[in-house]
Amino acid sequence: DIHDIHLKIVSTDRRMVQEVEEVWGSKRAVKPGDRMQLAVMLRGQDGKETLQKTTVEIPASVTPGPLTISVADGVSMDRQDVGRNGRAFAPKNPQQLIRAINKSRRNNRLYVRLARIEPGFVLQGENFPSLPPSVVRALSGDPSASTNISPTLLSTIAEYEMDPVPSVVSGSKSIIVTGKD
Repeated sequence: DIHDIHLKIVSTDRRMVQEVEEVWGSKRAVKPGDRMQLAVMLRGQDGKETLQKTTVEIPASVTPGPLTISVADGVSMDRQDVGRNGRAFAPKNPQQLIRAINKSRRNNRLYVRLARIEPGFVLQGENFPSLPPSVVRALSGDPSASTNISPTLLSTIAEYEMDPVPSVVSGSKSIIVTGKD
């Protein structure tokens, strides 16, 4: 049961939006367990530039090959998820709805996604990348699972949320780095 809802609303006469202009990383090649500095240049409507930085940790499970690092606002990242999954996740009960709301991305921060082109699945809005071939065959061959599972060719390896900024952010950019042994 929900007993209270508290909202804090702040209004202003000016539009406060910053666009993602450029993204770059401190490395072009990464190894499992590496830490990489990622920088994002934002530009406000007044032309003022703001540099946002974060550290991205390369998961120990990363195998050699190209990795896509995408930086995007919450709405753009959500759209990428829907496009990649083939359909939007529709909650079927209150618990799934609450989980979906809690997982929704905010509009005043950037999100970083490490992904690679390889088969994976989305089950009830959750990503399952790089599954063993036996699991892929089992999930692909089960007709009863087809309503709950969406295959995807772009598997998310890791996702990070950057610190909030004092405005709405908009846009997305990607870079490619190479995973090494």
